[in-house]
Amino acid sequence: MRVLFVCTGNTCRSPMAEGLLKEKIRLIGKNKEAIKVSSAGLITVDGLEASEYSIEALNDRGIDIREHRSRRLTVNMIEEADLILTMTRAHKIAVTMKSEKAIGKTYTLKEYVDDTELEMDIADPFGMDMDAYLYCAEEISKALDLVISKITGELI
Repeated sequence: MRVLFVCTGNTCRSPMAEGLLKEKIRLIGKNKEAIKVSSAGLITVDGLEASEYSIEALNDRGIDIREHRSRRLTVNMIEEADLILTMTRAHKIAVTMKSEKAIGKTYTLKEYVDDTELEMDIADPFGMDMDAYLYCAEEISKALDLVISKITGELI
């Protein structure tokens, strides 16, 4: 299975989601080749580093995303992915407008795990303080526990 996370700039939310899911897969002992995880941004340039606070927020969890470099979302990425998880409803719309092949496999992260009691979007912490990044990482992590359960049948 190929999971693709999408946000705006691919420097904050989607790199955190990518790093967190890779670590959760490792923790349950799943073969990294069985579930491939990547991320991309709708409005970015290739090669930007993850934001300093995103790196720090995951470093606090023992996850290193210092090597992450941003990638602009392409039609090829959409077509190769089995599951596309976006951070917001606007991202989902943009992805499905970019390629018809995104329809039926693109969801907001919270929509996919049916965690829509309060807000369907994961707020962008860009330009905010460290607390906003820690909150964002925790919000993503909780949703990813449900993603793992849904795609592997295992609880984390």
